[in-house]
Amino acid sequence: MDILGYTFCRGRILYTTEKDNGQYDTPQDIFWASGAALFIRSSAFFGAGGFDPYFFAHMEEVDLCWRLQRAGYRIGYCPDSVVYHVGGGSLPQGNPRKLYLNFRNNLIMLRKNLHPRSNGSS
Repeated sequence: MDILGYTFCRGRILYTTEKDNGQYDTPQDIFWASGAALFIRSSAFFGAGGFDPYFFAHMEEVDLCWRLQRAGYRIGYCPDSVVYHVGGGSLPQGNPRKLYLNFRNNLIMLRKNLHPRSNGSS
């Protein structure tokens, strides 16, 4: 995530994907994992409150990963895994609702996780 709260995908910036030259062959911690390739213990998922239903689509996995990290969990990736994901199944690229949900959910996620007291936490 950058200083303005934009959640980048590792190896991709907007529509540009970095060529794989082996730079992702070592497991390491990441800030968030895509919901299309997310493996999580059910106890951690439900203990963190699962996906926030208000989000509907977009940013729900970033929000969940952020809450998990605040609870002491680590998020990592397995470079040996291969995942094929056809994007745009819920809302196609260029759809105004997709753009709206991305902006709205990003603002909600930042407010929710940058200010723990707004969640009822102390």
